[in-house]
Amino acid sequence: MIATTNGPYIYYPGNDPSGEFTSGTLSIADFRYGENGENYLPSSFLLSAVQVPSPIDYKDNQVAVTLKGVSQRNPNDILYHYQLAGYDSMWMTTANPVVKFPSLSPGDYVFKAYLTVGNFTSKPVSVKFAIDTPLSGKLWFQVLLLLALSIAGWLLLSVGNRIYQKYIQSRMVSKMETDIAVKQHLTAQSISFAQKNYRELSEALKSVSNATYRSSLTPIFLKDLSKKIELLWSRQELTIGELHRYFDDLLSDYGAGAAIYHKSSVEDAKIPIASAFRVLQVFSVYLFVGLYENGASVFSLDSEVKSNRQLLLRFYKVNHECSTTKISTYHFLKETIGDQKEEGVTIDVIENLEFGNMLIAEVNLHNEFKL
Repeated sequence: MIATTNGPYIYYPGNDPSGEFTSGTLSIADFRYGENGENYLPSSFLLSAVQVPSPIDYKDNQVAVTLKGVSQRNPNDILYHYQLAGYDSMWMTTANPVVKFPSLSPGDYVFKAYLTVGNFTSKPVSVKFAIDTPLSGKLWFQVLLLLALSIAGWLLLSVGNRIYQKYIQSRMVSKMETDIAVKQHLTAQSISFAQKNYRELSEALKSVSNATYRSSLTPIFLKDLSKKIELLWSRQELTIGELHRYFDDLLSDYGAGAAIYHKSSVEDAKIPIASAFRVLQVFSVYLFVGLYENGASVFSLDSEVKSNRQLLLRFYKVNHECSTTKISTYHFLKETIGDQKEEGVTIDVIENLEFGNMLIAEVNLHNEFKL
């Protein structure tokens, strides 16, 4: 009790909030997210227990929390202790009040922190927030993409049937029926093949936090499917030079640093379209595997015509690969080749000791493909 001119005054030290500043107190000074921290919570949200009202977009998954520690007794001895539940398995200690998390995966997070000054420990503060799933990881988007592939395949099959009606008028009926049967079979197989490989490549990326490669490669994947089927129905033969240029055209809209080097002794030799289709089918899978693993992959495509009128093709990755990636890619290609049995074309994969795996194809230039 204290006597004043206005009468007695009772002072309770435990009810005086200013006493906390003597030993130490901690609060959330700022919460920002986005590549350059352009998004932030208004100051009215910054309490000791903060709840971000809506999930943060995946493209803004870079988070920075600024803490404000005050100690009037020992301001230079403040240490911050923090943990991001769902990201950190242990508590971290720092003297820097700004804590940054550069790339967070989709999920729910709780940031917890407290400060210490000597033997004093402050009351904890917390921030609850969530990172939204990227568009390419949403189930409805994957279903829509597979539906689009199916519709595109149906449209291409319809176009193929119309071409068949025109083509039958100028060629022998028996040869036309055989040719169309092969092309219809290859078209349906190509669509099924593309759906299977897209699912498998998508599953392989679920553990990767950055989905940039996948979103940029999806249109190239669709372009490859439609372009192969267009060639199948519009051409009877493909030159070696056109086969080389096919992959350059495929990457013309892709600007992530990927490239293909070419080496060819003869460019005007012609390949039956069905045989060329089989080669493009398998080689493009290896191209997409490499680009899904590393957006800046570099490949080499070598071709030469042997004395027995066989075309020898070698397609391999120039970038060095770790042994784990090399082995998994090798088995994936082996399975892919096993699903692509053909006459007149022999394709195999071998392990390149210096770089990655190498696809080798031998094509008969003088034989027509038979179903």
